[in-house]
Amino acid sequence: MVSTVLDDQYLLSRDYVDVSRLNLQHALWTQMFGFLLHPDIDIINKDLKIADIGTGTGAWLTDLASHLPSTCQLDGYDLDISQSRRLQVG
Repeated sequence: MVSTVLDDQYLLSRDYVDVSRLNLQHALWTQMFGFLLHPDIDIINKDLKIADIGTGTGAWLTDLASHLPSTCQLDGYDLDISQSRRLQVG
């Protein structure tokens, strides 16, 4: 059963500054590692299914979606979707 009350123990805020920090952090990690998904994972697989737990802003899933076939299933899960509403795509 899904609870409608969020027992919020997230130590940081979810404001514009922290959303920007998370998006910058995503960009820095991607640049540092040079990939979004481990190279051993076959991204040509049209039936690929990926779940992102703790999605936050959704930056990683949005970025990943632009590199995968449209037939791949990408699901993001988070306790609070307010951060993803501030995601700037494009």
